[in-house]
Amino acid sequence: KTTPEQGGTKDDCCVKSCDLFTCDAQHGFGIPPQKRHQQAERSEDCCERQCRSHVCSDGWTKDHTHDDAFDPSDETCCLMQCQSFQCPAGWISNPAKKGMIGNTAEICCLPPCDSHNCSAQANMVVKDGAHGRTDEACCEKTCAAHSCSKGLVAVDARAQSVPGDDATCCEVKGCEEMRKLTKLQSGESCNGLAKEDCGSRFGSFVNSKKRAVFARCDFDRSLGLCRLSSNELDCVDP
Repeated sequence: KTTPEQGGTKDDCCVKSCDLFTCDAQHGFGIPPQKRHQQAERSEDCCERQCRSHVCSDGWTKDHTHDDAFDPSDETCCLMQCQSFQCPAGWISNPAKKGMIGNTAEICCLPPCDSHNCSAQANMVVKDGAHGRTDEACCEKTCAAHSCSKGLVAVDARAQSVPGDDATCCEVKGCEEMRKLTKLQSGESCNGLAKEDCGSRFGSFVNSKKRAVFARCDFDRSLGLCRLSSNELDCVDP
C-alpha cells in the first residue's frame, strides 16, 4: 500500500498481484512474466492473448513451438509458406512449392532459365521466357535432335531451329534441288521469261498453313509460254 497502516492480517498489509489469478489457458490467455508481481484486482488486469489462440492468415501455418508467446501476429505465431513469399524480380513462384514452409527464393521460386546450360549433347537450347533449374523445364530440342516422319527429309539449314518438329525441321523431297534454281523476285513471274531461261527459275508463296510452297517455271509448248508448274512442293523457307 502507498501509506503505512497498522494491522496484523494479510488484507491489512498486502495487495493482490497477478500471481493470484488464473487465466483461461484453454482459449489462449496467459500472464506475461513481467506482469507476475504487478498489482491487480481482477484477471483481466493480468491476462493477455498468446499465440495458441491466434489464427494464421492464408499463406501461413501455425508454429506450435511459439504457442506460449505473447503479442500474437502471423510473424510471431506462424511460419510463412511459399505462397506468401515475394519472389525477386525476374523469378516466378514455384507452383509445386506453394504450400511448403519457406521464405527464400531458393525454396519458393524458380529463376529465369537464361543462365541455365542446356545439354549440348542432346542438341537442346534454352526456351524463351522459361523458368526453372533443369533441362526439362528450361530447354527444348532443336531440329538437329528431331527425326522426320516418313516421306519427309531434314532441312540442314534448320538444324539449330526450334521447336524440333516436322513443321519446323522437315520438308518433302525435292525442295533442296529446287533451291539450286533462281528464285523469282517480287514483281517477277514465269510468264515474262524466255524459253531458254524458263527451266532455271522457280516461284515461292506462303500457303494457308504458313508454309513455303515452291513451284518450278515450266515451258508450256502448247501455249508457247513459260508458266508456273502445278506441281507444287511444300517446303521450309530457311
